[in-house]
Amino acid sequence: MYDSTTVISEKNTLFLPQELKLGGPSNWEQYCPAQKAILRINGLEDAVFGDYPPEEQQTMDQKIRAAKAAVSIRGNCTGEALSQLVGIENPQEMFNLLQAYCIGTGPVLLQTTLYQFIRIKTSSYETIPQFNVDFERLVKLLLEQKEPISDTLKKVVYLTACENEYPDWTARQRALLRSEHPPTLRSMQQDLIDENRSSDDDDSHGTASTYWAHSKKTGRKGPAARKQEASGRRRGSSKNQRAANKSSQETNHRVGKNKEHTCTNCKKRGHHENDCWFAHKDKRPDWARLRRATYGQYRDV
Repeated sequence: MYDSTTVISEKNTLFLPQELKLGGPSNWEQYCPAQKAILRINGLEDAVFGDYPPEEQQTMDQKIRAAKAAVSIRGNCTGEALSQLVGIENPQEMFNLLQAYCIGTGPVLLQTTLYQFIRIKTSSYETIPQFNVDFERLVKLLLEQKEPISDTLKKVVYLTACENEYPDWTARQRALLRSEHPPTLRSMQQDLIDENRSSDDDDSHGTASTYWAHSKKTGRKGPAARKQEASGRRRGSSKNQRAANKSSQETNHRVGKNKEHTCTNCKKRGHHENDCWFAHKDKRPDWARLRRATYGQYRDV
């Protein structure tokens, strides 16, 4: 069944020589991560990690599975990769060439990067600048792989990544893209940072973080909660402080469950104050006046 001097390519299947049959950890490093994944998908990982007896003591089922593992590395060894093995007889040299091709510079990296690029989401990052940096990193990787990416495609992927957390902002940007002078990707990135940090007009001169984090993900308290707790400490009321802490813990508990939380702005169940602030810009002036009336008395304390 095996020939120690040849490698046969048929339908992207690599038939391994006898010397490279999967025997355990001793030759496991000869297989690149993508090829390992293919073996696992095919249900053949026990051919590597299983405690098989010597071949003469193996059952027929074990022999069959070992044989399948030795010939079933599919989908990642393209014709171009296998063509580099022509004339090479040493099995170790064959796999060194395949590894060099498939790890770091070949089709595996390109497919992985494309997959990460089209699935990137703002919700996976604590801050918008972190999201922007990783977006640029993926674009750079694709360009290094000589994958053509138009400016339009970059913008479409960028807006798709933002639409779940910033639906209104995304809708505005898509409308601008249809205008006579569409925004650049750089201007969109900066505008998203500005949108994200405009958490509270009343706190924009000091308390609002420049790179305001996603409070749903990080669990950080908003400016109003921090101001309320600080005023309680300054008044020196331990009773009020304990009540504030208890209220904060209960609020965080509700926000964590999300569906049980009731927004203090719009009174909608399952809604968070920060989401409400971005979703209802027309109500911001009323909410700002309410906050000034509620917390303004403590400003000069």
